[in-house]
Amino acid sequence: MASAAAIVLLGISGGSVEASSPSFALKMAMYAVATATHDQPAHVVNAADVSNAFDTFSSLKTDQFSLVFNLGGVLEFPRLVDLISSITYKSTCIDFPDKIGARPTIAPCPLQAIGMFNVEGNALIIGRNAIAIAASHGKAVSGADVVAADVGPHLRMEPVPTFAAGQGGVVKFVTKEQINQTPISLSLCLEFPQTAYGISRLVAC
Repeated sequence: MASAAAIVLLGISGGSVEASSPSFALKMAMYAVATATHDQPAHVVNAADVSNAFDTFSSLKTDQFSLVFNLGGVLEFPRLVDLISSITYKSTCIDFPDKIGARPTIAPCPLQAIGMFNVEGNALIIGRNAIAIAASHGKAVSGADVVAADVGPHLRMEPVPTFAAGQGGVVKFVTKEQINQTPISLSLCLEFPQTAYGISRLVAC
């Protein structure tokens, strides 16, 4: 007898998902939508729904994929999810509409989204390091701490931050990335707290 999970998944692949689109990505996406719409009350698909759907399908070993970034993982693409195949090493993105029960769409990942994800990670590393360096001296982060903390990723800051400790501020990072042999220019902003031991966060520039 088939397991309950297998019955559920077979039901989805035979119903909501077209036979012409039997991909792991689409099946997982529709499972996340089903989870969100069957909840009480129903809600727009969120990151927890996607993580649950991904883990459910991964446990059945229906395909070999890794979750690169979830909903909200890239500031400028908040409704996008990126999966990468461990067999082909190709990314597949899922766009989840911001509407209850709406059907997600599968498409090649925008180069801008992949680049932003990479740069966001580097900027957050710089932010955490800067705050930790300042906190080790008993003070809040300053612009000079941010500049000093950029010892690895080496992202250009425009302009160079000069805010004082306890003042807080927004730092704009700019860089050029090579994504799939295509050069793209990227910029993002990181807001720093006024308090020591605070947390920096990505914000719109």
